[in-house]
Amino acid sequence: MGEIKSTLDLIMERTKHLTLSDEEKKAFREAELKKLISGLIQQFLDGKLTPNDIPEAFSSLGEDTETQRRLIKEEILARLHPLEDNEPLYQLMEIVLGEDPAFFRCRCQSYREELAQLRMKREKEILADLAAQGISGSACVPNLNRDEKWKTLIEEVVQKFRGLR
Repeated sequence: MGEIKSTLDLIMERTKHLTLSDEEKKAFREAELKKLISGLIQQFLDGKLTPNDIPEAFSSLGEDTETQRRLIKEEILARLHPLEDNEPLYQLMEIVLGEDPAFFRCRCQSYREELAQLRMKREKEILADLAAQGISGSACVPNLNRDEKWKTLIEEVVQKFRGLR
């Protein structure tokens, strides 16, 4: 009677002649490194790593290469958000990359100011719409959390901040 082969055995037989190119190997290593970096950053943000733990944790990634520095910076920048507290990310930028985060602080602050102006403008628009419907008074307070136009404005500002627009 013939041997029963597992799915893995069948796959291994059919792919034994295939090899990865150098470019594919490099992409695979970079993807793995990116996962490790993302995990370390998340551990820091979750409070599982302290600022004192950071140098040792990142040194476990291997030698400090340009690719590694680029991936760390990309991951930190991808996590910046104009409406959130970014101080831990700025701290990482200083500790791991040795870069001054002042530019990014200013950029986030300017987007917060832009959103504050848009908020006041949108609240005035909502109050004007309510007044046109005969609803007015000191008890009228716009609920921007339920306003679809406001949600769209926030999304547009965040996309602009991320450089997507």
